This record gives sequence, C-alpha cells and structure tokens, in this order.
Amino acid sequence: MLPDNASEAFKDRAILWNSVEFFETRKNAQLAREIEVSPPVELNLDEHIKIIHD
Repeated sequence: MLPDNASEAFKDRAILWNSVEFFETRKNAQLAREIEVSPPVELNLDEHIKIIHD
C-alpha cells in the first residue's frame, strides 16, 4: 500500500528502506513504527483485511 503521491519504485522494499535510511541522517532517527492490530475474532479473514485496510 502506497500513498497516491508516492513513486511506484517504492513498491520494492529494498528501494524504500534504502531511501529512508539515506534521508534520515540523525543519530536518534526513528525509521519506522510498529502498529499492532487485533480485529474481533467474530469476523472472518476477508472482513479482517477490509477493516485493516480501511
């Protein structure tokens, strides 16, 4: 998933993370964030995917 204004080249993870590391030069830079989601167990897999994408 990419924002509308992002380059298609960033679909390749190696290009994406190499670019991030190149531009973030501070010693204490935070390159990524972890997001944990826990959708309700009552929903099926397709519903989980839809909720997370939305």
